[in-house]
Amino acid sequence: MPVSLSSYASSQPLSMRRVVEAAETSVLRRVAGAVALDYGEGRQLHAFDFGGIVLVDVSPQDAAPVLALLSEGGDKPDNDGYLLEEGGAIRVGFDAVRLPDRNPDMLRIVARVLAQSSALDRIERKGDELLDEVARLVDDLRDDGRIERSEVELAKFIGDVLHTRAVLVRRLAVLDKPEETWEDQRASELHGAMVRTFEIEERFKSLSEKLDLVQDSLEVITDVYRSRHSNKLEWLVIALISVEIGFTLLEWAGRAG
Repeated sequence: MPVSLSSYASSQPLSMRRVVEAAETSVLRRVAGAVALDYGEGRQLHAFDFGGIVLVDVSPQDAAPVLALLSEGGDKPDNDGYLLEEGGAIRVGFDAVRLPDRNPDMLRIVARVLAQSSALDRIERKGDELLDEVARLVDDLRDDGRIERSEVELAKFIGDVLHTRAVLVRRLAVLDKPEETWEDQRASELHGAMVRTFEIEERFKSLSEKLDLVQDSLEVITDVYRSRHSNKLEWLVIALISVEIGFTLLEWAGRAG
């Protein structure tokens, strides 16, 4: 009978130390940026510092203290379901993966890719929001020749874009292979099949290009914004000089009279 896998992703980073403390169960393995916990009878929880958790035959109720860490700060984590079939040759599909058994290394690979896919879903939606927002700014510039945003609002938007890029690159590291694949051919093949099935690399590159477009557009918009304010300052300086000249001429005229 297939085993349920549940993948949770949050926009918040996750502390592995706090995961272990909240779970109060034994650690199967701990590596940089990830930890696997044992819930007994083959049930496992895999957590990743980029904000991903995968439950292997563990109920959300049993994992509630750990899952609560993803909701801190008011963030509501996504939840994606997947199935694990045991017995026979390795086979990877969009809805299920088949493994010979619950080999811990194999499960960590499956969990890692599932968590990455769920995390990418969140960042992809954020990327679409940023692209829509920059499109509105471009429309304002095209239709009215000006940008109806304050300097603070633009600065916050730029910060949002840079933060999203940092999350994509630093937290996910999707192009790095896990340790389990370095010396195990089966593990390497499983990882490759999972990455291809969920189109991890393609989605990563597509999102990176989308954020490049947003950032490039913002640079142009910022230049226009600064140019407009620079022109205003120049005219203000000219006006002040003109007023000063006017007062000087009046003073001379008064003396001459």
